[in-house]
Amino acid sequence: MKRNAYHNGRFKVPFIFLLLLTLNIRISAQTYLTPPVTLTTAPAPGSYYNNTGITLTPNFSFAATAGNSLKFYIVAADCVPQTISLSANQNYILTSIPRTKGLTSNTMLAGRMTCELMQTVQYIDGLGRPLQTIQIKGSPLKKDIVQAFAYDQYGREAMKYLPYAATTTDGSYKSDALTGALTTFYNPGNTGASQQANGIPNTSFPFAQTGFESSPLNRVIEQGAPGSAWQLGTTPDAGSSSHSVRMVYTANDQSSTFSTAITGNNGSRIAALYTAGINSNQSRSLSRAGNNATYSPNQLSVTITRNENWQPANGCFNTTEEYKDKEGHVVLKRTYNIKGTAAEELSTYYVYDDLGNLSFVLPPGANPDAQAAISQATLDNRCYQYRYDARNRLVQKKVPGKGWEYIIYNKLDQPVATQDSVQRMKSPQEWMITKYDAIGRTVLSGIYQHTGGTAGTDYHATLQAAADTTSKQWETPVNSGNGYTANTWPKSWSTTLSVNYYDTYAGIPSFPGAYDQTANPAFSKQTTGLLTASKTLVLNTTGDYLWSVPYYDNEGQVVKSFTQHYVGGGSSLSMYNYDADSTVYNFVKQPTLVQRKHYLKNTNGTAGVLTLTERNSYAYDHMGRKQRTVHQLQDGSNAAQDSVILTRSDYNEVAQLKAKGLHSKNGGTNYLQTIDYRYNPRGWLSSINNANLNSDGGLTNNDSNDKFGEELSYDGATTAAKQYGGNIATAVWKSAPIIIGGTTITPVKQTYDYGYDNLNRLRSAVSTSSTAKDNLYGENVTYDNMGNITNLGRYDRIGTTKTQIDTLTYTYNHYQVNQVDDASTYSGAFGFQDPVKVANEYTYDGNGNELKDQNKGISSITYNLLNLPQLITKTDGSTVTYVYSAAGNKLRKILVAGGLTTTTEYENGIEYDNSTNTIAFIQTEEGRARKSGSNYVYEYDLKDHLGNTRVTLTPDPNDATQQTAKLLQENDFYAFGYGIQSTQQTISPKNEYLYNHKELQEETGLYDYGARFYDPVIGRWTSVDPLAEKGRRWSPYVYGFDNSLIFVDPDGMWPDWGRIARNTNDILAGAINALASDMTGANAPMSRHSSATVYNFGRRLGHVAAIFTGGAEFQAGGTAGAAGVVAAPESGGLSLGLTAAGGAVAAHGTFTIKNAIVNIVTGNGEDKGEVTGSNDAPTERYNRKQHYGNTPKKSDRNALNAQSGDVVDHDPPLVERYYEGDPSTGEKPGYLMTPEERKQSANDRTRMKLQPQSESNSQGGKAAKYSNEQKKKYGL
Repeated sequence: MKRNAYHNGRFKVPFIFLLLLTLNIRISAQTYLTPPVTLTTAPAPGSYYNNTGITLTPNFSFAATAGNSLKFYIVAADCVPQTISLSANQNYILTSIPRTKGLTSNTMLAGRMTCELMQTVQYIDGLGRPLQTIQIKGSPLKKDIVQAFAYDQYGREAMKYLPYAATTTDGSYKSDALTGALTTFYNPGNTGASQQANGIPNTSFPFAQTGFESSPLNRVIEQGAPGSAWQLGTTPDAGSSSHSVRMVYTANDQSSTFSTAITGNNGSRIAALYTAGINSNQSRSLSRAGNNATYSPNQLSVTITRNENWQPANGCFNTTEEYKDKEGHVVLKRTYNIKGTAAEELSTYYVYDDLGNLSFVLPPGANPDAQAAISQATLDNRCYQYRYDARNRLVQKKVPGKGWEYIIYNKLDQPVATQDSVQRMKSPQEWMITKYDAIGRTVLSGIYQHTGGTAGTDYHATLQAAADTTSKQWETPVNSGNGYTANTWPKSWSTTLSVNYYDTYAGIPSFPGAYDQTANPAFSKQTTGLLTASKTLVLNTTGDYLWSVPYYDNEGQVVKSFTQHYVGGGSSLSMYNYDADSTVYNFVKQPTLVQRKHYLKNTNGTAGVLTLTERNSYAYDHMGRKQRTVHQLQDGSNAAQDSVILTRSDYNEVAQLKAKGLHSKNGGTNYLQTIDYRYNPRGWLSSINNANLNSDGGLTNNDSNDKFGEELSYDGATTAAKQYGGNIATAVWKSAPIIIGGTTITPVKQTYDYGYDNLNRLRSAVSTSSTAKDNLYGENVTYDNMGNITNLGRYDRIGTTKTQIDTLTYTYNHYQVNQVDDASTYSGAFGFQDPVKVANEYTYDGNGNELKDQNKGISSITYNLLNLPQLITKTDGSTVTYVYSAAGNKLRKILVAGGLTTTTEYENGIEYDNSTNTIAFIQTEEGRARKSGSNYVYEYDLKDHLGNTRVTLTPDPNDATQQTAKLLQENDFYAFGYGIQSTQQTISPKNEYLYNHKELQEETGLYDYGARFYDPVIGRWTSVDPLAEKGRRWSPYVYGFDNSLIFVDPDGMWPDWGRIARNTNDILAGAINALASDMTGANAPMSRHSSATVYNFGRRLGHVAAIFTGGAEFQAGGTAGAAGVVAAPESGGLSLGLTAAGGAVAAHGTFTIKNAIVNIVTGNGEDKGEVTGSNDAPTERYNRKQHYGNTPKKSDRNALNAQSGDVVDHDPPLVERYYEGDPSTGEKPGYLMTPEERKQSANDRTRMKLQPQSESNSQGGKAAKYSNEQKKKYGL
């Protein structure tokens, strides 16, 4: 029987059983026998178990009687009795999650093992507040994991504690949790060394304090974090040794004029008054009233956040100011920096029209504080502009570096067409179109050509009118053409890019027969609401479509899929070129076996020939944490290779990744490499192995066979300025010796000391070789007020001499670099190459894509409709052609140079080099398996804290045990990703997946990140950030917020600190909170956390869908998190306040962060109000009409077949979606969405429901109460 829990219409976790009791429960069924076990006489009747073996001697006997029996069990190490003894004198909620089928009632839970049942108990006080949340036997050593709570006399949670592993295992209330057990766990006195060897950081301060304002507002004025350096000061401005975050609440004025002085500078509270007028054609006009008009005093509330590096002598530096008007709109964010010998003020203004729509964003590059009026040229080149129609829909927008972009909507407010400036300049003009079905699902995308028009002319209003007069708003399935009608605007189009099919496999036109598994009884027929097939165009072909067909089980899990590939190009396109993937899941929906069969068509094109079989088997512990990946490859019809344990993960007692083993051929007894991870009290990664590559008893490293090690310092740096907010102050690393051509090359230990400006931008990297601070590989950078690099100096070793290889000066046309000149006297092959010195070395198209780079000898670049490079032509006559699908997947790269053509095929991790029938290698979780004859040889990448490949190694072929590593490649990098040429060592074939583990394009020196290319030599992107509007304070070409030591851009879309640097404890707290909500269907108070952003990530991560599908997996290509930032990119820097980063790292696409503990229950939703100044908090109160438009509509009632008396309501309510997002779909909060995203969310009929008026009224009342709570919480 399947049971589901519901709350407010949201789907919750299946198979959940709750006991709300005040009784003493003890579940005990089996007795553990300590090994070795040899029994000559029978024990008392009962059940006994052991994890290794039980021996019964020849004379052993037992006579069973009625009611008395004797049972022995041999169980897995993770299977121990789930005995509990709950405290009868406490109120509690017991939550049980079965991990095996058949447990369908509470009575069946008795006597279970930990591998069969996960249980969490939450103890609550008389006011319903949590006192302790305990995951029974939740740690790797089967200890209770405890999250304790405490409240001050006003009921506030002024102390937030780290979770710890208790010495007990029964779920009982821990009366000593806050009086000794927590402190002992993190600071065990003389046993501290051994505890640190277990991966637990030592600290006497395992908690975060919060200081509140002495007023009824209870506003936070100081926030600490775990660790001695982050405790609260005597007073918030006392300075001393405290490095907490401080908040000051004040108002604007008209007297505090900004000064460029550095000493004693407290900044300015003057705010310019900009307004946005609505013109008759719905465009917006910007004006500044009067003579440099400013807001009158006390009209704006100001919140000043002083980050962890701030001290009283800093004045306005290391602070972020946020100004809000009386309607709750953020109108200004301001920061300050020291540039040279003067202070600079960096302000970003947000200008709204009379309807509350954001109409202009004026970043520091527009110098908005000093301008009496912003010219249209400045608006077009340096600012963000938005226009809305009479229905308040965003219809036009302009991002710096790009032309105007247009949006057309249907009557349901769904965007049906978009056009960028490049499409507008074509003849005929082009539009990207989207078509929907009756319930708002995307069924088709394509290109519409507007014939009869003139290139460059604005036809937006004309085409919007055509869409408005079209009577049909959605398409319905048919058995011809693309499988859908063509009733909506436009009714004809030139190119179909993709088509999605839903609900059934029947009647799909051109459905590949080889993929038709509809008669297979193993697959579910319950496919209504599910995607059943899709086809995607190979761009710039006349009809090469790639099919993908998923099949499901009755739980809606994809268990089989067929995916057509493009190996061989269009001439080889066939239904018999495909991958057949199958997945087996355990009871809690974690994959246990994923098999991939890769087929190529035969010479006759009549069948597929099996070319490769890949199997990944996964094992998990009793809490769902992934422990092992077993990998096996089989070449064609040859015998399968022996399987290897690709990776094994070990966790400390609070579920941080402690160690990882790579490559074992003997069942896990020995590994080719073991990587150790250690953390500081805030969860920031402090070491990967160590920089001496030796064993120190486990404090950082437990063996001496390591090939790469790294140590990171933050507040504990001794040779660089200490960093308290997550910036890395010092990095020390070393690689093992490598043999090249019979010569052993022994790298020395290297150090970088890093320096930052007041915006947390990297300014300098000073290097040390061995013990000499020689700056042999140093780098220095300066920036303008938008983060564009203006100067860059770089050193390297030429022979034995320190040489400045680059002295670069950048010249800009607004935010686009058009010239880079090198003043260094070095003329060798290292560093930036400067063959020409002209005014326009770089040019761009209307979408901001780089068209030429004369310094690289690139004469032209053409782009496809996704703004991805299609053809690169160099001055030497060589060309590079890229082939992409309409989904943006790279399929082929064709290099023509020197009369030779080299083709690389990309097929979902499989790469073919220069052939259509020979695989070069297949990517694995930890590196790649390279083809060698009919076998595959494993290669492993050892990575640093950013996921950069530092060492590539393989099992030494001379060692039959495969326990000896042979190094193949070593790489070091400058801060912005350019390789240190003099230290690189490579044995062919070279591994090209290097910086951030992205593929280096040797032909151009660029890295392919997926959505755009990156130039590490000059530290800039070649295209505008697709998500530039998330960080309007920054130039859209800036890499990683100018802090590439803690930021990685996973796919070229947006610098994601969350994937690289997060606080393990905050992830843990958020994840277990989310699970609590899923399990109980109720929201309880929050878990302890010091960073709202990080905590919220953990909560989303902990949502049961993610947990069940991915497990508790800390994977990062071999790394854990380094440092962390609460990113507030629009505030003029990075708000490093309240950061609690590190712990777990995930490389985008290949590896995903999974939470370490999946079921400590705490509860009450995400925290978006704690971090003042972070853009993770809403800046506007919820307004249904303003944010979501008129919804639901009459058409929604018709589509849902509403009857008289029925009310159509959103599920979950829009107000909840606005503040919290929708956990059931993973949708982000509405305040983080663009207007079109919000309205598309509101128009999603799959999240609407019919209910009687009485229930609708009840929901409305709850929503109103919830809305008031959120407004109060955020001060909106």
